[in-house]
Parts: sequence; structure tokens; C-alpha cells
Amino acid sequence: RLRTFAKAHRAWKRITLQYPTLFAHWQWIHGFW
Repeated sequence: RLRTFAKAHRAWKRITLQYPTLFAHWQWIHGFW
């Protein structure tokens, strides 16, 4: 279970690094709501 979480976290980091603008946009929307 913990290993799966680590894998998901690593994937999340890769996604945020690949799409920083998308992540920033999501953060802005999240903060707005």
C-alpha cells in the first residue's frame, strides 16, 4: 500500500515537472475555489 503511494507520488512529481503551467493553473483554480 505504501509502495503504491510512493509510486503515485513519483508519477505526480513527474507530471508536475512535465506540465508546470498546467499545475500552476490547477493550483490557481484550487485556490480560487
